[in-house]
Formats: sequence, C-alpha cells, structure tokens
Amino acid sequence: MEWFLGTVIGFIIGSELFLGALPGAAIGSAIGFLLGKINQLSKQSVGLQRELTELKQRVSTLLKQDEDTQPEGSHVKQESPEKQTAAPPPQPAIKAVEVPEAEALVSPPVDHRQEETKLATDETTAAAEDAPLQSAQADSQPSFADTLAKNSNAAVDYVKSLVGKVNVVTRVGIVVLFFGVAFLLKYTVENFSVPIEARLLAVAAGAAALLFFGWRLREKRQDYAVLIQGAAVGLLYLVTYTALSLYQLLPMSAGFPLMLLISLFTVFLALKQDAKGLAMFAILGGFLAPILTSTGSGSHVMLFGYYAILNVGIVLITWFKSWRYLPLMGFVFTFLIGAAWGATQYRPEHFASTEPFLILFMLFYIAVVLMFALRKRWQHAPVFDGLLVFGPPAIGMGLQSQLVQHTQYGMAWSALGFGLCYLAIVKYWNKALTEQSPLLKECFLAIGLVLVSLAVPYAFDADLTALIWTLEGLGGFWLAVRQQRYWASLLALLVQLGAGLFWLLGWIFDASPSGEYLFANLAYFNAALIALAGLYSAWLLQAQPSSFRLRSCHWPILAWGLLWWYAAAAWQLESHLDQSYLPAAALLFISASALLLQGVRRRFNWQAVLPMILALLPMMLLLAMSTIAIVQRPSQSLGFLAWPIAILSLYWLYNKTDIFQGKVSQQEASSHATAFLLAVALLSWEIVARINALNWEVISGIQGTTGIHSWPLIGGGIPALAAAWLITKVRFWRIELDTVYRQVVSAILYAGLLINVLICCLIKPDISPLNYWPLLNPLDLWQIAVIASAALWWMKTSNKIPDPLYANAGWWLLAAISFIYVNTLLLRIIHITSGIPFDLNILMQADIVQTALSILWTTIGVALFAATKYWQKRALWLVGVGLFAVVVIKLFAVDLANSGTVARIVSFIAVGVLLLAVGYLVPIPDKEEEAEAEAEA
Repeated sequence: MEWFLGTVIGFIIGSELFLGALPGAAIGSAIGFLLGKINQLSKQSVGLQRELTELKQRVSTLLKQDEDTQPEGSHVKQESPEKQTAAPPPQPAIKAVEVPEAEALVSPPVDHRQEETKLATDETTAAAEDAPLQSAQADSQPSFADTLAKNSNAAVDYVKSLVGKVNVVTRVGIVVLFFGVAFLLKYTVENFSVPIEARLLAVAAGAAALLFFGWRLREKRQDYAVLIQGAAVGLLYLVTYTALSLYQLLPMSAGFPLMLLISLFTVFLALKQDAKGLAMFAILGGFLAPILTSTGSGSHVMLFGYYAILNVGIVLITWFKSWRYLPLMGFVFTFLIGAAWGATQYRPEHFASTEPFLILFMLFYIAVVLMFALRKRWQHAPVFDGLLVFGPPAIGMGLQSQLVQHTQYGMAWSALGFGLCYLAIVKYWNKALTEQSPLLKECFLAIGLVLVSLAVPYAFDADLTALIWTLEGLGGFWLAVRQQRYWASLLALLVQLGAGLFWLLGWIFDASPSGEYLFANLAYFNAALIALAGLYSAWLLQAQPSSFRLRSCHWPILAWGLLWWYAAAAWQLESHLDQSYLPAAALLFISASALLLQGVRRRFNWQAVLPMILALLPMMLLLAMSTIAIVQRPSQSLGFLAWPIAILSLYWLYNKTDIFQGKVSQQEASSHATAFLLAVALLSWEIVARINALNWEVISGIQGTTGIHSWPLIGGGIPALAAAWLITKVRFWRIELDTVYRQVVSAILYAGLLINVLICCLIKPDISPLNYWPLLNPLDLWQIAVIASAALWWMKTSNKIPDPLYANAGWWLLAAISFIYVNTLLLRIIHITSGIPFDLNILMQADIVQTALSILWTTIGVALFAATKYWQKRALWLVGVGLFAVVVIKLFAVDLANSGTVARIVSFIAVGVLLLAVGYLVPIPDKEEEAEAEAEA
C-alpha cells in the first residue's frame, strides 16, 4: 500500500516540481516501497521480540520448578579437603536437562548394604523429576515460536541495519520535513517578495541548528541524533544546489567546492559515529535536492557535477566502511535520474558535456565493486552485488548508445574502450582478484570480452563479424577448457553461436553473399571456419574428464559443426554450379569429407565421427535418386568421375576393420550388400540410358514399333549377371563376408535377373538390326544364360540350406520360369514363321498355337517321366501326370471346339500316342525304390 501511495504522491508532486510526472511517480514509488518495507520489518521486529520474551519467561518458570522439586538426598556430600572436588560452574537452564550422565559420574559410592534404601530413594527422585523433565523436553521440541525465532535472525539483523533502534516515525518525519522545506522554498518564490538570499540563509541556518542539535544528542541518543544530522545535511545539500544551479547566487568556483565540503563533512560525521543511517539519509537528501527544486531550466552540467560530488562521498565512505546499501542507493539514483534526463532533455550538442560524466559514473561504481572485493581490513568474505557488477556496463552501454547514435562507429569505439577498461582491470589486479575474489575476476573478464566482442558488429559487416567472433570464441573456448572453467567455456560457445547467427543475417540480407568463385570467397571461408571451430570444440570436450560439466554437450556441438560443414558446401554448390552438375559435385564433396573424417578419427581416436563416416552410403543413395530426376545417366556431368571415386572410397572405408570393430554385424552386412548392389544398379542404369539414347526407329527401319525393346533389357541385365559370376570367382572383401556376398547378394542379383527373364517373355522379339533366328539370337541366348547361371548357383547354394523344403522351392521356381520361357520360345517361332502378331490374345486364338502348345506340354511331360525313371523322383512323375491332365483338359475344353480342323486332329492323335507310350515305358516309381535311390545318391 505504501508504494502505491508513494506513486500517487510522486505523480502529483512531479507534475508540479520535477522533470515530469513519470520520474516523480518512479521516485515516489521507490520511497514508498522503502517506507513500507521499513514499516513491515519494524512490525516483524516487535513481534519477534514479544515471542522471545514469552519464551524466556517459560524457560525461567521451568527452571524454578526444577529447583523446588530437587530432593535433598540427591545432593553430593562433601569429602575431606584432600579429596574435595570443586563444584562445576552453573550451566544454563536449557543444558540442565541434557547432562544426566555427568551427574551420575560425580555421585558418591553406594554401599551394598544400603542397596534397597538407595533403590527406593532413586525411584522417589525419578518420580519427582519426571514431570519437570518431560515438560522441559516437550518445550525443547521445535514449536512455532522457536522456529520463528531461529529463522528470523537474518530479518532482525536486516531491520537493525536498515532502521536502527529508532522509531520509524522519526525517519518518516524527516522525509516529510524535507519535502516540506522544498515546498516552502517554491511557495515563497511564487507568493512573497522576500529576497531569495534571505530565504536560503534561513533554511541554511535551520539546517545548521538541526545539525548542532543532532551533534549534541550523539552521546545520549545516538541513533536519533544520527537521523537528525542526516536531515540537516540533506537540507544543506538542498540549499547549496538551489543557490548554485537555480538562482546563480554562487559562482561555479565556490558552489562546487562548497558541496564537496558538505560531502566530505558528511563522510566525516558518518565515519566518526559509525552511522550508516546518517550516510544514507544524507546521500538520499543530496540526490533528491535537485529534483525537488527543479524548474526544468537548470544546467545539466551542474546536475551531473553535483551528482559526481555525491558519488565521491559514496566512494570515500566505501573505502572505510562496507555499507553495501549506500552504493546501491547511489547507483540507482545516479543512473535513474541520468536516464530520465537523457530521455527528455538530451540533444546531440550535449554530447561533449555529458559523455565525461557517464564515463566517470561508471568508473565510480567499478571502483566501489573493487573495494568490496579487495579491501583486506574487512574480516568477512568479499561480497559484492550483482547489480553493481553488471549494472554499470549494461545500463552505461544503453545510455551510451543514445549519446553516440549520430556518430559513425560511435558504439564500436565505445564498446571497445569499455571492454579494454575491464580487461585492463583484470590484468592490473590479476593477483589480488585471483586470491581474494576469483568470481569477480571471472565476471570482469566476461564483461570485458563481451564488450570487445560487441565492438565487432558495430564496426564491420556480418561476414567479418562472424569471422572475428568465430576466432574469438574458438580461442576463448580452448583456453577455458584447458583451465576447466565452466562459465568461461559456456561464454565462448555462446560467442561461436553468435558468429553463426551473424553469418546467417549476412546471408539473408546480402544480395549476393556467395562470392565470385566456388569455395574461394570470404562468405564460405567464414562458414567453414564456424564449422571447424564447432568440430574442434566438440573434440576438446570429448577429451575432457567426465567431471567437467560441459562434456556431455560435445554431441550437439559436433552436430552443429557438421551441419555447418555440409550446409555451407551445399549452399556454395547450388549458388555456382548448373543443376545438372549438383549431384556429382555433392558426391565428390561428401566422399572427400568422409575420407577426411576417417583420417581425423584414426589420428585422434575420435570415435564420435564414425556415424557421419557411415552416413556416406545413405547420402549416396539419396544422391542417386536425385540424379534420376536431374540427369539421364549417372556418368553425365562429371558423374563418370564422381561415382567411381565415391564407390572406391566407400569400399576403402568398409575394408578398414576398425570401422565395424572387426566383426560382421548386421550393420556391416547390410552396408556391404547395399554398396555392391548400388554399384551394379548404377552400371546397369548407365547401359540402359545409353541404349535408350539410340534411335531404334531409324536403325530397324520398322515404323510403328510398340512395347519395350529387347536391347535395354539385355544390356541392363549384363552387369548384374557379370557381378553374380564375379563374386563367385573373386573375393575383394574379408572372408567373414562370404555369406553376405555369395548368398545374400547373389540371391538378390539372380532374383532381379529372373524378373528380367520374365519381362523378356512378355515383349516382342525385336532385336533390330539383327534378324530373329530361334535360339540363335541375343534375346534367347540371354534368357538361357540367366536360367542356366541361376541353376548352377542354386546347385551350389542349396546344399548349404538345412531345410529341404526351401532348397526344393528354389528348384521348382527355376522350373516354372523355364517352362514359361519354353512356351514363349514356341510363341516367338510361330510369330516369326506364320506372321501372326506377337500379341497373346491373338496368338491364343490361332489353331496352330493350340496344337503346338498341346504337343509341347505333352513332350515336357514325357521328359519328366523319363527323368523320373532316371532319378527315381515321385515328384517329377506326379508333375508330369499333372501336366498330362492339363493337356487332356485343354484338348476337350479348347481343341474339341474345332475338331474338324487338321490342327486339332494332329493334336489329339499326337497327344494320345505319347500318353500310351509313356504309360507303358515309364510306370510310377515305388516309394521303396525312391528311398533306395536316395540312399545310393
């Protein structure tokens, strides 16, 4: 409530007397808050005193009860003078209930014949002592009053230091009196014709009388006398400033020495009487004097010079006394009033007369902080306020920015000057600060570095700022980590972060930031430097002991460095190269980066970069997919150089056993398989793209050809077939990876090749410019070669499969694909010889096709029966029977519809004869014979 009333009163008074309503409201609220705090603490002090008094009374009552109930038999009998022991000194009442063992030790020896009597006496004594002892123990338990008394010592000390032993009404009365005198001076000016000299002399005489009265009372009522003296000194400040600044009754040569004399006199009184209250009220009055008498037309030089004298007094007092609240009050009033004047009255022509005062005020409070930290006469540990440490540079630089806003490079020179000042202080008092206040040394060093760093963006553009901050952050981080300084390390990392932000600002707002040449420009150099600084910082952190708190941050810092490394390169490539060259250029960069990271990992044993090395393969896959959308073939636009280098780099890395810790893991197996298949796919894509680039319409001379041509399928499959053959003959991997290559990779390759065979069965047998000769043409030879190679591979591989079900499944798959191919071959022959279009719907309607298929299927069935007789496999005989059944169903369901034709007649007769011959010559094998054949095999 007090601060609210102070705000309202200050608002009203400020409208009449001050620089304005808002400054008045601010000062009024501050005074109101202080008065409210004083009043609150005074009430708390009275309450605590009452609680302590009640507690003392209760303890006294308990002690009295304890003395009244003490039995006489319990007293210790005196021994002979030789053996007499001096009685122990009386102990405090609270301690009396805590020493039963001590009493037992000094008790007289007990005769065994008097054991029963002694026992009865002890019981009586215990019963008599039980009640007060339990009561005292109960009272010793923490109660609300005890807890309040224990936890309020700090509050009581604060009250004593702030209020003293004087009624708070006295302080409020002094403040009201001070305001009253100021109003009286203003009222007499406006309503009476009394000479101003007489009025000022009257006030000065009253102040002198008040001061004399306070001095006389210093022996009897020191605290009251101190307050009276403080009020008198404040009035003297008020009179002197009014005579000097408002009415020019005193020349400058006399006014300021007089105020300095008052300040020194106040310092003398405060130190002489050890009176903090006198100093605070005198300084408070001194700061309020120009505000209360202001008409808005005074000189700012007078105002700031007057405040400089007050601050000299504060510095002098601080030299002798560690009164912390005095410099705090001076700092708040000095910079608050200075900021209020600057916001309302400052103009550029005031710079020369204002800047020295700002520098002087900052130096004052830097000196105060150093005194608090380094004065050896004070027995307590060095204590300083964060407001006095960080307030002057923060608020001072804010005010400085307004003073030099019209000066080119003004803030740059200001930040550099203030920063060097702090660094010079650290350098000059390095030993003393290290021994007595290392925390203040860290603070001053951080402030100096931050201010010097801030000078850079004020003087240079974003690129140079990023460069300088990166070097500064890197050097500072290296030094801080070596010294195991947590806060300095954190500050250096923040500087590096700031460098990155400034670079981004330059990239956003600069019209052409990428430079004239690829990678050979300042912008990229800065970005790469930020990346390298981040990587080096991450390496420094991971090498630190686990006790260093920042060590766990090396992962995000590593990610920061890698992000800048790759993002900066991508930005440069995108800015300088044509789109078609981007995949190859990016591939070369990431391959070189992976090799570089591997070298760093091996040289410095830095395992944290291993995931980024292994990320080369995923990035190659992404670039391969992007290449499909940008260029026609992988070798285009430097791809012929980039892809071989990338694949060789990948295999060189994979063959380093330390990449995968020397054992075949799932990750290593999948990486090897994916890399090999990627190389085969790229080669196949290259061949297919080059074949498709030829003009087949011109070469073949056939117009209107539709569908997929044979040559792309053959050409695209050749690399896969060659790779499948190669990995069975040559080993270019560790022997532990044989299963991966010769089983898994081969299976994938042959699966793709067999799909290729099936696709070839669906297309027109167009092998232009060559003619189609059955079996003696590239298309048929290709399909036969794939099926035969797959069969040979499966013959070797199936023996290693323990489950016969899976082993036989592969053979049945190959048999099914072979059956499809043989039927396709028959259809191609009919297409070439009879001229029927190679369309499945049209071919199936031709009688010759149906007859040929019936004969072919029957022939295949005969062949299966013959194989059954040789291998004694019931499964082959059953398949043959099934095929015969299909033929018979086909004859009656399809061929019978046109039984009058020659083709259908031939079909029925041929199939019938073949079935009769097979039934006679190749009966179904018995299970026993099959078992014997398998045993012999």
